[in-house]
Amino acid sequence: MKTYWYVLTIELISIALFCFLLAWLNVRQIAISYEISRLNKEYIQKKELNSKLLVEKSVLFSPYRLREIAKQFGLRPIDPDRVRNIEQ
Repeated sequence: MKTYWYVLTIELISIALFCFLLAWLNVRQIAISYEISRLNKEYIQKKELNSKLLVEKSVLFSPYRLREIAKQFGLRPIDPDRVRNIEQ
């Protein structure tokens, strides 16, 4: 009879631990899914920012804009005969 109670106690403890493990795994899964969702939103925001920055870069480095800024400072294109190539 003592063995029966011992086995029953072990089985109940095992079932309780198994239930606790399942609950813990479910909580972890939910936490990880929230983290994935947050990271996806952050990725989308950074991707949109990158696109905007690329557009801004192309506007800032456009030849027309640079030519207009050069005119404001009194700069002009250099004569080709004044260009010197330096070999390394």
